[in-house]
Amino acid sequence: GRDDPLGLHRSGVRARTKMGPEEHKGEEMTPSGPERLERERRIEERKKHLMENAWFTLGLWQGPRLRKDWDNLEEDEKRRISSMGMFFDAMFSFTISSLGRELRVGDNQNVHGITNWWQRFGCLLSIWLLTVDFASRFDNDDVAFKLFWALYGLAALGMMMHSTGGPTSRNAPWFTLSLAVLYGLLALQYFRHAFYLARCRFFCQIRGILTMGLCLLGMMGFGLSYEAWQDREIIITILALAYPAMIILLFFAKLAGRVIIYRDLPIEEANRILDVPQNVPYLVSRYLSFHMLVLGQVTLAIALNPDVGYDDSQGLYSAITLGFILLVSLKLFLFDVSFREIEDHAIASSSKFISVIWRLLFPFSVGSQALLGTGVALLVNIAGKYGGDSINDNFAFWLPTTSLCMFLIINVLQRQLHTVPYTRLLEDSRLFDQARSLKRLDHAQSFLQTILAIITLCVPPYISQDKTGALLLLGIMALFLVILVVVNLWDEVFLLGEGKMSLARDAIAESNIQRSKLKRQMASLSIRDVSKMTAENDGKCRLAVEVVEPEIGRRGSIQ
Repeated sequence: GRDDPLGLHRSGVRARTKMGPEEHKGEEMTPSGPERLERERRIEERKKHLMENAWFTLGLWQGPRLRKDWDNLEEDEKRRISSMGMFFDAMFSFTISSLGRELRVGDNQNVHGITNWWQRFGCLLSIWLLTVDFASRFDNDDVAFKLFWALYGLAALGMMMHSTGGPTSRNAPWFTLSLAVLYGLLALQYFRHAFYLARCRFFCQIRGILTMGLCLLGMMGFGLSYEAWQDREIIITILALAYPAMIILLFFAKLAGRVIIYRDLPIEEANRILDVPQNVPYLVSRYLSFHMLVLGQVTLAIALNPDVGYDDSQGLYSAITLGFILLVSLKLFLFDVSFREIEDHAIASSSKFISVIWRLLFPFSVGSQALLGTGVALLVNIAGKYGGDSINDNFAFWLPTTSLCMFLIINVLQRQLHTVPYTRLLEDSRLFDQARSLKRLDHAQSFLQTILAIITLCVPPYISQDKTGALLLLGIMALFLVILVVVNLWDEVFLLGEGKMSLARDAIAESNIQRSKLKRQMASLSIRDVSKMTAENDGKCRLAVEVVEPEIGRRGSIQ
């Protein structure tokens, strides 16, 4: 009572006095009940998000795992963008740029220089594609995978350092050794997956044996003496063809396994045992990223032309301007003018033959695209009257036109393997006339592209091989690509004008949802139940068509 004359400290009595700054601050930092619960809930959500997305969530050392399997093909894989993949893309881009710069040197501007370029580019592309093929099937975030990618990066760095020079150069043995280490690391990963995953043992063993064979070839190339350059050139040529050879050998290996080993099983079941499904969206995005990687190389080839050494600044900057118009048109042509869903891509086709043909054409498509950048850089040098390295005028005029012609022809062949964009949506929405119109329009676009490719190839003999001719040739190639960009937008304009796209997308989205639900239900039902459910689903579809079509006709959105 003496220390508390007003009774402020008695139970149930709160002092209403002025508090100092520190006391007031402490009072504010003490949350009320609901606020405290909300803060704790947010903390728990952050912890849960961290543990779900951290690479060490399932342990520091884990067994291998599949990206996709036959029972979860419809599920979306929530994966972050791989910083390691972007790092390797940057390394490969610089390597391809080094090969292009070497090709622009006078002594290499001939058929032998082109052959040497294709050998090195084929080796780089084969190891990149085979690595992407592995990553589209298997993935993990544990220490074992991080160690694998670290060693892989070290070997890739060695390959980049020794990528230039012909079979007789000092770089050749170390280039083949770097390739041997890369293929050896991939082979060990396949054998590790075969040991841990009984489900894909046959597939991983075949892949591991073939990849180890490529590793041994690289070791042989390293062991040869410098004088045995002819033998080393043969080995480098084989390594350059590693990707198409692997694709063809695996195709026939699966065919033989289905006919000999699993001949008593249904074809579909045998295919599931012999193969491991790929993450198709990931695979398609990686193929597109390589196109973008080569576009970066084309940019470097055009842009890295400083004023030093040029006698004609006006011609230099005019050529660079035309070169960038060509580059931007090429980018629009590759990525923007034809939207294609994953289900319409040739890789996602139910026919393995179509998928194999598209993959075999891909190296020639990106190779011709890379050579186009080198050819455009040579034309820029001619237009700017470059006084440095000597330029073979005939080579400089034929290389870009031949490369562009090759690229456009291969692109026509590849687009014939895809499903024509939007037609599947229209056909599932019972808009068959519009789907047929789009197919005819796609054929007309392909025909025009073929004609322009042939004209491009025939231009060089009719123009002078000087500054004026270089600018004219750059202008013609840029104009043709701009025309193709505009022409390939006709199908979008057609759909926009007819007003069909919104209806088709809604209809196919609902159809895909129902189809996915039906697949998941069928996986756990008997044959009789499946037949009954299929009949009921067909009845619902017919009823929906009978109800929807009169309403669509009444609104006048479809004739």
